Amino acid sequence: MSFVSKIRMFLDPANSATPDWQIMKINDADRGTILSRFRLQPTQIPINVQNAQAYEDWCHKMRESSRQYFDNRRRAVDIERGLFQLVQSGRVAVAAQILKES
Repeated sequence: MSFVSKIRMFLDPANSATPDWQIMKINDADRGTILSRFRLQPTQIPINVQNAQAYEDWCHKMRESSRQYFDNRRRAVDIERGLFQLVQSGRVAVAAQILKES
């Protein structure tokens, strides 16, 4: 799913994002986020009906966060990149808290 979602994100960054293994670390830190809707396999995020819906929910969440916090002045991908940066800097719990509160 990561590869396919990157193509969609490239074509429509305002409405799309890319759930990948770095973002999924948020789910490891707190299973109470929207990311718990994804069903993972040990080495991939498979494309299936459940994950397709989880992906659409994830993109919707990123768009809603943009609307709520930035009056739609940021793209869905920008919101996700902010969460990604928190994960990369070791602040996964902070990313999880932000995701739960938005």
